[in-house]
Amino acid sequence: MHRRPTLRTIVVGVAVALGVTLAAPAQADEAPATATISGTLVGTTGHGFPTFEQVIAEDLTGEPVAYDFTAEDGTFALDVPVGTPVHVLARPLSWYEPGYYTGDGLPTTVHMENAATVESPAAIGAVELGLYPEISGKLVGDDGGYAGGIKVEVDDAATGEYVGGGFSDNDGNFTVPGRTDRPVRLKVAPLDWYVDGYYTEPGSLASSDTADGAVIVAPAAVGSITLVSRPTITGRVLSDGAPVAGEYVVATPAKDGIDGGNVSTATTAADGTYRLRNLDAGTPYIVQFRGLPTTVLPGWYAGPDHDLSRQGGGYVPVTAPASGIDASTPAPASISGVISLGVDARFDRLYVRATEVGGARPEYEPGSPVDARGRFSIPWVWPGVRYQLCFTTSGQAYGLVAGCVGQPGQPLVEDGAAIPVTAPATAVTATVLGVGPPVDSPPGLTGGSQVGRTMTIGEGGFAWVDVTYHYQWLRSGRPIAGATGRRYTPSATDVGALLSVRVASEMVGRVATSFVVTAAAPVVRGAPPVLVSRPAITGKPTVGQRLTATPGTWSLGGLTYAYQWLRDGSPIPHAAGASYTVTLGDLGRHLTVRITTARAGYTATAATSAALVPKVPAIVKLTLAHRTIGRHEHPHATVRVTAPYGLAVRGTVTLRFGNWKRTVAVVGGRTVSFTTPTWDRGTYAMYATFRPSSSAPKLATKTTRAYLTVR
Repeated sequence: MHRRPTLRTIVVGVAVALGVTLAAPAQADEAPATATISGTLVGTTGHGFPTFEQVIAEDLTGEPVAYDFTAEDGTFALDVPVGTPVHVLARPLSWYEPGYYTGDGLPTTVHMENAATVESPAAIGAVELGLYPEISGKLVGDDGGYAGGIKVEVDDAATGEYVGGGFSDNDGNFTVPGRTDRPVRLKVAPLDWYVDGYYTEPGSLASSDTADGAVIVAPAAVGSITLVSRPTITGRVLSDGAPVAGEYVVATPAKDGIDGGNVSTATTAADGTYRLRNLDAGTPYIVQFRGLPTTVLPGWYAGPDHDLSRQGGGYVPVTAPASGIDASTPAPASISGVISLGVDARFDRLYVRATEVGGARPEYEPGSPVDARGRFSIPWVWPGVRYQLCFTTSGQAYGLVAGCVGQPGQPLVEDGAAIPVTAPATAVTATVLGVGPPVDSPPGLTGGSQVGRTMTIGEGGFAWVDVTYHYQWLRSGRPIAGATGRRYTPSATDVGALLSVRVASEMVGRVATSFVVTAAAPVVRGAPPVLVSRPAITGKPTVGQRLTATPGTWSLGGLTYAYQWLRDGSPIPHAAGASYTVTLGDLGRHLTVRITTARAGYTATAATSAALVPKVPAIVKLTLAHRTIGRHEHPHATVRVTAPYGLAVRGTVTLRFGNWKRTVAVVGGRTVSFTTPTWDRGTYAMYATFRPSSSAPKLATKTTRAYLTVR
């Protein structure tokens, strides 16, 4: 006898495996003491011990307190808290009916109120299980069709809940388990051909509504149940007026289109007839005849008295149920021709396939192998229809390249460039080229991805000799017009793009092969130009005078220039031209011009000129007391300094007369007087010079003179 491990047992086991020491639980947390209720489930004679069936101990409210599964001999053991009265419930998973223990050796009951109350420890002995009561009957198809392997479900009559079921045998007979404690209803759920529904009365299967199903109290024999066939579509297939056997016919819901999934299939009998089953009444279907390459042309049903439609768009939907959906096709045509090879090779295993132009492709596309002399003939194509002919290669034809027929006698072309052939056709010609040279160590790119720097693709790249190379430079995968040499110089248009070059081969009788070499990084702007000579300013730096900037000279040609005049390093508003007129606000300030270069694809740079400081000259007035004096007289002179625009005068005045000079500070409009030593006879120049101090930065040095005659 085995027992279900307690949670404490499992935790201790895991702890031992992990090497963890568990502390002993506190007394207050000890689980209630338990004892065992043991017994044995006993089945009906001939069915053996109920093995691995569930047994549950429930308290008197129906809540489970313990459970176990029976051993091979049907024994079980429930660990139940001591002093807790319980009911013992057997819940078999097999053909036995669930029930409560009522007493040693007595049958179980499905009603809890009739259950025996048990307290642990106890050995309750044998718990006898009863089999489900059976409901039997026979399924019969209304068309005499096969009714085996169909599912019969048992539903609760009150709730509709599924409680059991089974399948009919090859003769349509079935036996399913009922319920002792409740009435049930029978539902038949065929996988195909027949309609689902509930049993309503002997010989009838009519309702899909649970409530309409007949209420059955098991055990019961319901007799025969007639299955109602689902709608069908029937018809006949003819080719050139003769019946076709073995033709494959499929039905697809019209709402899904011709590419939808098939919901019914059939194969024509010897007289050409077919039956598509398992369809929905009132639903339109597309009926397609797949065709066999030796019997009939494929297509879609296109209405009575019409040939099949070759294109999916020409079908006529058929609403189920329907009969007389016949298919008729004309006698097949053929397309034949001969091919030549561009290289020394064999025709073995070349195959040509014909695909209708503009039509939906059927599962079968007509085709033909190519014989040892290059000839082919494609049978079973629709007369008057345009086909695209494409060749595939395999086996010993590995050195040839597949493709489609283009211009007569010319090399095969890609799918999109094929020229259709109208059936029937003879003398179709084409040339199959050999494979091109394989790529061997593609060369690299040199030069760097930068505007103005020439990039070069290395030589070679194909494994064979006698190859003519062709180059095409690409900008982000698109060809660059005129860039077909080994060298290319990126321009402004290439900035941000990834450049590559496609290298293609050319060899007589062989297809061109190619490879692409891609630059390591996108193209960046060219390096900024280098300043050769600094920008300069010409002109007189005084109020009202125009100054002109020259941009200097640079290492790169093709530049354009932007100008910005600066006053003490800050931009002067609206002064962005090559010339500038000095204003009163510029006096005493540092004027410069910043030149910014520009050329498409190159990084811009800038340079600034040397500074000019515009100043206004002071007004210096030198006055002699007498312009002519005797040799024994001392010359007397006065100097008055003023400034325009109301500027303050601060600085010094120096009077120089021959080798004699004297300097005096002057502020504002003050007049300074000078008396010089006596001089010999002659005429002399006397100079008065005003030099502004640092507190008068807007004034410029000014010198004036006067002449004195000594007699």
